[in-house]
This record gives sequence, structure tokens and C-alpha cells, in this order.
Amino acid sequence: MKTGIQLIILSFLLYSCFSPSYIHKRNVQAQEKLIIKDSNLLSNQAQGIDFIAYGENPSPWKLTMDFDKEFVFTSSNSNKLVLQPVLPSTISAAAENYTIIKDNQPILITLFKNGCANSTNNALLSKNTTIKIKDVVYSGCGQFLYDYRINEKWTLDYVNNEKQQASNFTKGLPSIQLNIGKEKMIGNDGNNEVSASIEVRGNRIKFSPFQMNSTLQSINNKVTKIFNAYLSNQLVEYRLKDNCLYFYLIDDSQLIFKRVE
Repeated sequence: MKTGIQLIILSFLLYSCFSPSYIHKRNVQAQEKLIIKDSNLLSNQAQGIDFIAYGENPSPWKLTMDFDKEFVFTSSNSNKLVLQPVLPSTISAAAENYTIIKDNQPILITLFKNGCANSTNNALLSKNTTIKIKDVVYSGCGQFLYDYRINEKWTLDYVNNEKQQASNFTKGLPSIQLNIGKEKMIGNDGNNEVSASIEVRGNRIKFSPFQMNSTLQSINNKVTKIFNAYLSNQLVEYRLKDNCLYFYLIDDSQLIFKRVE
């Protein structure tokens, strides 16, 4: 009898651990860890800054990168530089380089993949960063800013103005689940399970090539082709609006996802 009561209590505890209220609380706690709380970083994020970096070598300096507007570099021993935004000129496993020509002189910005051990401004600044101007190299730490609210599961709602119906897909509506902390995406294209590494870069997400657990023919080839051609191994601009996640693709089309409640 005692053993039976213990089993009932254990079953109740297991159920409570995985009840919707517990899962919601766990998700909220996971989200809390991703919220940028530093007031300076929040201020820059509110201004649309995608990347920010600071350093003390060879003198105090600051770099902000807004890929839609401008890059701005300031330091105590040089004039303020306002630069045209560019995409990476080279990307490797170790770093990515941005090359800008200003007054016929190349300026090289390098964002390293490894962490930044000498961050003196903020522990959140996790990327070694250098800016080379003529023969002077400024070094410090930087970090991409992001909207933590994308760290959710999303189901596809529209492709451009075309409403998507679950009945048009083998496994129901396509979905993606973004995990900023683990830099991972899992989901499906309506037929095949897909996964990828991700890096959130301001208002853009860099997807690695998609991995699929199968290559079954989808009922809806259109979405499968979009996932393969315009999300896989692509840098995709995103926006959040009215509980929806918008992806703006390189062919000027858009995907609209709804957050899974």
C-alpha cells in the first residue's frame, strides 16, 4: 500500500514538472537570461545599432555598426569616422572582415569568432574586435545586439500575401524554433525535419546550410524550395511586429511566421 501511494505521488510530481504552467515558467526564465539589461547597450539597440564594440588600445575607442544606415568609429586620438555600411568582404571559421574605403584609404574591421577575454566595459561583449586604420590597429571587445523575443517557436503563416494552410503540407504548417543561447534552429519545411546553426546579427540572422533528416518529396514544393534557397546558408533580415516574425529574403519576397502560444 505504501509503495502504491509513493508511486501515485511520484506520478503527480512528474506531471506537475511538465505541466503547461511549469513549461511556461521555464520558457520565461530562459527568455530572461537573453534580455539585454545594460542601459548603454539597450540605448544603442533602440537606435537600430546591430553591433557595438569598445576598446582601450592604443587609446579609448568605440565602434557602432548599423547595417541599414552607417558605421561610426570614434577614438580619443583621431577624428570621428562615419562610414558607409558594407557586408563582410571575407568570412572564415576564425573571423569575418569588413573593408571600407574612406578618403582613398582602406579601413579594415575584423570581428573574431572567439570570445573576448579582456573585456573591460561589459561582460556581454564577447567578440574580439579590431579596427585597422592606416598603420594603427585598435583592439577591444564587441557584441551583436538582437531582439531576444525571436527566441521562440514560430509557424509559417504567409508567403508574401499567400495564406498557408496546414492541409497543403505532409506534416502540417512549416515551423522553426530559434534558440539564441545555443545558436541553433530546428524545424521543418512541412515535410522534412531541418536544423541549422544560427548567429543573430542585429536585425539579421545568419543560417548555416540546413541539415535534413530526409529528402522526401513535399506536397508543397514552393516552401521547400524557399527554405533551401533563401534561408539555408543565408543572411536573412528579420522584423518583429504584432506577435509575428517577418523574414525579408534576398529575392525581395517575405515569409511571415506566427508565434506558437
